[in-house]
Amino acid sequence: MRFYNENIYPWLVTTLGDPEPIKEVRQRIIPLAQGTVLEIGVGPGVNFVHYDSGESEPGLCIGTQSGHDSPCGKAAVSNGP
Repeated sequence: MRFYNENIYPWLVTTLGDPEPIKEVRQRIIPLAQGTVLEIGVGPGVNFVHYDSGESEPGLCIGTQSGHDSPCGKAAVSNGP
């Protein structure tokens, strides 16, 4: 299951689960977030690139992956506790 969670699932979600119309919505809405954001079902972290670092940060996230190799782990390491 680890191989699937670390390699296949993120690729599937990023490639198939983030079609152009959804990307456009993300690009418009996510930069409007303010403060520390709770990401639920973060998956491979496709929202993270859209945060305005001066206004918000994905400080808390809940996803199916765990550890420092997951987007949640990387966000925790880069943004602090």
